[in-house]
Amino acid sequence: MKILLSAIACNPVTGSDAFFGWSAARALTSLGEVHVLTHGFSRPFISTEQEKALPSIKFHFLGSPGKLSRNGLVARLQSWQGCRLWQERLVLPYAEELNALERFDLVHHVTISSWRLPSPLWKLGIPFIWGPLGGGEETPMAFRPLLSPPARVFEVLRRMSSFRAKHSKCLRDCAHSSSIALAANKESAGVLVKLGCSRVEMLSPAFFPPNRISRFERDLPSKNWNGPLRIFSGGNLEGRKGVALSLQALARLKCERIPFIYQIGGGGAEKPFLQKLAKELGLGPEDIEFGEGLTGSNYSDALHRTHVYLLPSLRENAGLTMMEAMLAGCVPVVLKLGGPGEIVTSDCGYPIPVENPAAAVEAITSTLRELHENRAQCKRLGEAASARIRSHYSESAYLEEIRRIYQTALRSS
Repeated sequence: MKILLSAIACNPVTGSDAFFGWSAARALTSLGEVHVLTHGFSRPFISTEQEKALPSIKFHFLGSPGKLSRNGLVARLQSWQGCRLWQERLVLPYAEELNALERFDLVHHVTISSWRLPSPLWKLGIPFIWGPLGGGEETPMAFRPLLSPPARVFEVLRRMSSFRAKHSKCLRDCAHSSSIALAANKESAGVLVKLGCSRVEMLSPAFFPPNRISRFERDLPSKNWNGPLRIFSGGNLEGRKGVALSLQALARLKCERIPFIYQIGGGGAEKPFLQKLAKELGLGPEDIEFGEGLTGSNYSDALHRTHVYLLPSLRENAGLTMMEAMLAGCVPVVLKLGGPGEIVTSDCGYPIPVENPAAAVEAITSTLRELHENRAQCKRLGEAASARIRSHYSESAYLEEIRRIYQTALRSS
């Protein structure tokens, strides 16, 4: 099989969409020859040695990196505009010429993994797989006052963007022409159905090869479940991550004299706002470690020391860091929203029902109290969390599903 993969974000170094793109490209070599259309930004991150080790992949680097504003909100808008222009001006003409030479069996758009950005590659006239796509999640209105002013502005702009996108002819043409549209979560599946996709299926964009599973599971048997309750959250600090809820719950734990250490393993635009909030709540450096992004062994070691992964995201596509923490035996405590709300079950963690901020804070507080008082329960859930990711989100499970999806698309073409 010859597969044309569109992944503007695709490299093994950065996270989120780039990780999704790289993982898909690497895994799909099990099904045939893969040509990857990606942005020139990825070129420095993909070494010659890696390309030689993956002879079934041919990377096509299109475009050159531009300068982004230091303002986080402006940079997001610039990045989005750049993705749109990359799709419109570079991808389709190049793909048409490449397809004339290679005669691909199908084309698969992986990243950007948002339903708002249509791919023009359906015009190639071969089976077109679109996704997995997220972005259908919306921050509940009752929780928006928890956000910093810039984060609130972004949520308003995002909602406006969604409204405009749903009325875009290019987007609807892409949706109608997709052989199969893949949704990362139920909210996004609902959006794809409304856009007119004829066939919508669920598939997680995040999955793990055996070596990555082993990396995070390796130290699970020696995990120390005693001492202060060690809590971790990771990833880029944005308002939608819900860290403000975590801080309010932890302030209550401190008043109850429950010992804990909360490590935030990431930076971002929301960090100054959260540091100020923590101080107002009476949380000091002895309670919270505000760090920057962790990498390599520092990251896996931090997860090995952690008992609870706490990130009550208000909207989240899948939750890559959460899934890695689960592999390491951390008990996930999340809101029952988006990808995390579907990945985390009561058998391996705590999907907190979403009613209002006060109820969420109370539920998080009681959950952390329970985990502190019952370390046997903490250990059991942590081991179950690791087992869930290993069994349901492995590379082999992904390939089994994607092989079926491809065969379905080819049969119906």
